[in-house]
Amino acid sequence: MKRRIWIALGTALLAACVNWVPLTPAGEKVRVANAAEVAACKKLGEITGNTKVTVGPLARDEAKIAGEIEALARNDAATMGANAIVPLGPVDWDHRSYAAFRCDGW
Repeated sequence: MKRRIWIALGTALLAACVNWVPLTPAGEKVRVANAAEVAACKKLGEITGNTKVTVGPLARDEAKIAGEIEALARNDAATMGANAIVPLGPVDWDHRSYAAFRCDGW
């Protein structure tokens, strides 16, 4: 019985550390920029990435959460034809908003 509890606890801890959002090949081509870098680019819209912050009762690592949110935003931006995103604010618990841009010559 104790072994099952330890296995379940270990599995839950591992799940809390796993990055569940892969960056697509198209998303890899979208870079995270700042406002000055996209000043001459065309704004295509806004994107909000969000992900789970807990696995059961366990809180996930903040860096992993931020990375997943960014990967989601980059993947979504690619589907819009964007090649750059700019964060519109900090990570807010489980989400962050970005502006998506198409920049020629990148």
